[in-house]
Amino acid sequence: MVDIWLQKIRAARSEPELVALCREYLAGWYHGDLAQIAEECRPTRVRDVEDIVYWNGRLAECFCERAALAEKPDRHREMLAFFTEATRRVNTLPGAKPASPVGEDGARATK
Repeated sequence: MVDIWLQKIRAARSEPELVALCREYLAGWYHGDLAQIAEECRPTRVRDVEDIVYWNGRLAECFCERAALAEKPDRHREMLAFFTEATRRVNTLPGAKPASPVGEDGARATK
């Protein structure tokens, strides 16, 4: 199933299309599956491409800190793969500026 989503990410032609795709992806997760991802790194919403980059960073950080050693890391790994590919796509969209996971003040707003 992840492969289908990765293909959709690669086919996205604009930032709004990519953001909508991320929202659709998150909406398709069952509550029990989401619960397998630590709350502090579980994406709650995606408003723009900066959120995509932010959640990719949080998922990667949490995966390295604890999920890799968890009893069931597969769902976390799946979501991380999705957001990693989405972040790559953010940076390759026509006219894209490299997205940063932090704001001008050095911190991303709380999600």
